[in-house]
Amino acid sequence: MSVGQPEKAWIILYPDTAFAEKKRCPERFKAAQENLKRCQTAARAGKLSLFYPDGSGFSNIPNVQRAWAPKGKPHAADASVARQRVNVVGALGYATGKVWHDWHGQTVKRNAVVDLIDRIAQREQRMPLTLVVLDNARIHHNFDPQKLDEWLVGHRLVLMHLPPYSPELNPIGIVWKQAKYHWRRFVTWSKDGLLEEVQKLMIGVGSDFKIGFS
Repeated sequence: MSVGQPEKAWIILYPDTAFAEKKRCPERFKAAQENLKRCQTAARAGKLSLFYPDGSGFSNIPNVQRAWAPKGKPHAADASVARQRVNVVGALGYATGKVWHDWHGQTVKRNAVVDLIDRIAQREQRMPLTLVVLDNARIHHNFDPQKLDEWLVGHRLVLMHLPPYSPELNPIGIVWKQAKYHWRRFVTWSKDGLLEEVQKLMIGVGSDFKIGFS
């Protein structure tokens, strides 16, 4: 898996999975991994649509991965800037690299996930089959059976849940990390401008900010 910005070298990321590897079932993980590889090949060939939804939060203050302080003195950060947060529920289109997304001022709940999947199901250009791959967050379970039937019968959209403790099987996690630590400008956004900046950032995924899979 490789990620990067236009006209810049691609970056190869290896997720830290030590904790997950201890907790998960190796057989279930391997089976899901192999199934997804076949689905990804089909998606690249234009035989199905493959989406990976998940949510994340963005603050007006950029995330800091590294810091420094004079020798012998503790690190100090400016706490005078008020924090503001926008939550985003998104779905990575595997073949296009673009992210379908909605933003929310409050905690993302199940109905927000349903609304996003509805948008995906009802899009104009779609393949004979649409596969939506979800992790095991609570809001990704217990959907209305009538809604599941509507997605399947009316739109040929089906859900697949990943095995527990398998974060590296959902590539949208790479999108969130890149967006927060590499693609966003390393400045503090105003509280009023936070939403606009996040929208520009998410719209640019797949065009201004590219993701490649191999």
